[in-house]
Amino acid sequence: VSLIHFSSRGSFIRFERGIFRLQASVVGKIFSIGMASFLLHLCASAVVIVVNKSLREYGGDVAIGAYGIIYRVAMLFLMIVSGLNQGMQPIVGYNYGARRYDRVLKVLRQTVVCAVCVTTTGFLLGQLFPRQVAMLFVDAADGAAAERMISTAAEGLRIVLCVFPIVGFQIVTSNFFQYIGKPHKAIFLSLTRQMLFLIPLLLVLPPHLGTLGVWMSMPIADGTASLLAAVLLFFQGRLSARLSQSIIRHLRKDLFEKINGLPLAYLDRHPHGDLMSRMTNDADNIATVISTSLGTMFAGILFLLGTTAVMLSFSVPMTALTYLTAVATVLATKYIAAKMGRYFRERQDLLGQLNSMVEEQVTAVRTVKAYAREAQVAAKFVQTADSLT
Repeated sequence: VSLIHFSSRGSFIRFERGIFRLQASVVGKIFSIGMASFLLHLCASAVVIVVNKSLREYGGDVAIGAYGIIYRVAMLFLMIVSGLNQGMQPIVGYNYGARRYDRVLKVLRQTVVCAVCVTTTGFLLGQLFPRQVAMLFVDAADGAAAERMISTAAEGLRIVLCVFPIVGFQIVTSNFFQYIGKPHKAIFLSLTRQMLFLIPLLLVLPPHLGTLGVWMSMPIADGTASLLAAVLLFFQGRLSARLSQSIIRHLRKDLFEKINGLPLAYLDRHPHGDLMSRMTNDADNIATVISTSLGTMFAGILFLLGTTAVMLSFSVPMTALTYLTAVATVLATKYIAAKMGRYFRERQDLLGQLNSMVEEQVTAVRTVKAYAREAQVAAKFVQTADSLT
């Protein structure tokens, strides 16, 4: 009904022909933002398969049934955390885009506190009343089989939920990076628990510890993934900001000293706005690169090391073949970056011209008005601005 209404010619606001066209850049951003959630659910399915296979081999049907109880109890609290994340998404996205970083951090803190409170409640239930929780899913009239199921589930609840309070922090942090437009970090954190930590542990511990190894794999993976999320959040925040600001402070100081030492002939040949653009815009671009790349680089190194270890454990020749293609990709990227560098420099030059024009025309606004040159100045500004797009 809404589509028919907004397609009607009688509607004040209506759709026009040709607007429903897919743009590769927009579609790519949509896929990159949603890829974290997709991979999270995909890896969760893979984990369930590996866990059930291990439990069937080392614990039998009773262990699989106990895991079903543990999984449902954990999901009861994780679904609440998921609801908190969905409520955080529009607030964080809007304020991050508006550069209201104080509000972003405030919402993040409040969501983390609420999520930790929820998961802590699950932790307390699992530690204080594991048998009572397990009995909610088992009919005690079944006798010895029911008692065995309750005992196995109670043991599993205590072990699996022993680090459950920090799981809320890990989940919120992973989604937070997705909401601020950092899909690479979000995908990395989504994969760390399942692919980088949990599945390797499920392959290593159960052959030595049996069912206990399956239970222990989960809190170890949760703890390491939460620690990694805290490190990435630290890099995203204070450390990268302090480092970038320190570098930019020294850079601007050196630029200022350099400009003070330049001859007057150089200052006469170059517009003031262009010099100011180098002092401000170029320096800000360097700060952005430093503040956003450190965490990504650290996450990429860890992901590369973990992936390499898992790949080598499966097949050395396939690992070598994969890295050959990776080297080819790096060389191709380097070639493309070299070609794109010329266009980036041209864009920076145009931006300098635009800033120079703004600075000069605002300073001489009375002269422009006195000679009635407003239309010509506006047209020149639009022409320069259009060349940037």
